[in-house]
Amino acid sequence: MRVLWIFVLVSVVVILFSNGCGAPEKRSESGNRELVHPLHAAVDLISEGDEISRRALNTYYPKSRRDMLLIALDRYASARLILLKELKLAAFDYQRERIAKLLQVVEACEESAILSMPLPPRHP
Repeated sequence: MRVLWIFVLVSVVVILFSNGCGAPEKRSESGNRELVHPLHAAVDLISEGDEISRRALNTYYPKSRRDMLLIALDRYASARLILLKELKLAAFDYQRERIAKLLQVVEACEESAILSMPLPPRHP
């Protein structure tokens, strides 16, 4: 199911870029300037969150699982902020619809991470 969502996510981003969205500059790890669109950054954050979430579910210890899922939730929240900002800046209805679909993907990822998070131990 997540593979399908990621495929939809990537196709939406490709369609948005083919319609001519501007791209801010960002420095890469090597120090070279490259153009990175905010939607690319959001997709990268979502995929990082998915990877961390997948690793967390394979972890045996509940504390480690909880910590990793909190990191994944942080990635999803960052992607949500980027998408909300882009939703405000979208000029056309079709762009708003596609960004809204990406927001639904982020919400589903957040929900699955929250539901799979173990509860903290109770102290009497």
